[in-house]
Amino acid sequence: MIHSERRATPFMTDPKFLKHHGFEIIDEAPPFFKLWGLKTNKNAIYPTIMESAKLGVCPNSKGITAYYSNTCPFTDYYTNQLLREYAKNKNIPLTVNHIKSKKDGQKMPIPWIINSVFYKGELVTLEMKAERHLDKIIT
Repeated sequence: MIHSERRATPFMTDPKFLKHHGFEIIDEAPPFFKLWGLKTNKNAIYPTIMESAKLGVCPNSKGITAYYSNTCPFTDYYTNQLLREYAKNKNIPLTVNHIKSKKDGQKMPIPWIINSVFYKGELVTLEMKAERHLDKIIT
């Protein structure tokens, strides 16, 4: 099973590659997540994205909300140093959610637990953006 976006993006597989190799979209979640599968056993049942991860928006509609796990070694520094400093300098409320367990991950509003940043409830990035890039997406 593979997650992808509608187009090639950093850290996600290019959908054209998946389609070329026989994968098919088996489930989707807003705003742009696609779960791809390749059936090797005709009797196998495809997994699905949890309904809670199909929300596409986070419940906090005030300021910045960040979700991160330690799947990537840079997310802790980015979230707890750079993003906190950015929010403080811009006087924007920040809520940080550290995904430490499977249970935490299953509460995510999107099917991506590595790093995600929401602004006023809307997903703005899955990437660790520098301040100048955050200024462009957080308005």
